[in-house]
Amino acid sequence: MTRALDQDEVRSLDLQPTERVTSNDTVYADLRELVISGRIASGQSLSTRTLAATLGPSAMPVRSALQRLADDGALKGRKNRTYRIPALSPREFVEILRLRLVLEVAAARQATPLLTAQAVDRLERIQARMYGPVPLDLNAFLFLNREFHFILYAAADNFRQLRFTESLWLQIGPLLRLVSNETQDRTGQDAHGDMLAAARSRDGDAMAPAMSRDIEEATVDILAWLHPQNDEK
Repeated sequence: MTRALDQDEVRSLDLQPTERVTSNDTVYADLRELVISGRIASGQSLSTRTLAATLGPSAMPVRSALQRLADDGALKGRKNRTYRIPALSPREFVEILRLRLVLEVAAARQATPLLTAQAVDRLERIQARMYGPVPLDLNAFLFLNREFHFILYAAADNFRQLRFTESLWLQIGPLLRLVSNETQDRTGQDAHGDMLAAARSRDGDAMAPAMSRDIEEATVDILAWLHPQNDEK
């Protein structure tokens, strides 16, 4: 039986209180980023009332944002105004994996020759923080991992491709906590290093296999965690 995050747990997500008149789009964007970056784990629930109490006095923008995320496939509505991060079945995860390998590898390959010096510098700084001598807390690590990837995808300058990729990350983001936890060595360092080297040399042909490797490295651990019974729907 899943439990909705309480107010202290919601505060730990670093959501900032908003003004009484709040844009629905702002709340939606903030919650969407939490899901994509893996800040909310698979199976966790969010309460409209708890989020509204944290963000401000009005529940309307929160309710609207949660419903939009449900429409996106990132959440499932439940009774008593809660929404749950759905657990993917192994089959569903593999279907998403195959789509990611097409979309994200293509985007990274296309983007690499187009990267600006500023974009490469940002990738350098992110890599140094993610895998530097001072370990990051899990939430910071996941946020930077998402930023690293989407700097590349955005540089491809293909809006539809980017939106499709974001929709896939809405579904797999919560599972990334499984391979980037507090106690084990965090995956992806070598693949990220290869991606960074390809970015420096603007070599799209070198970027593609590095991106594939980064996506595939997490697959074994995630599939081992997903319960086989979830595949029976």
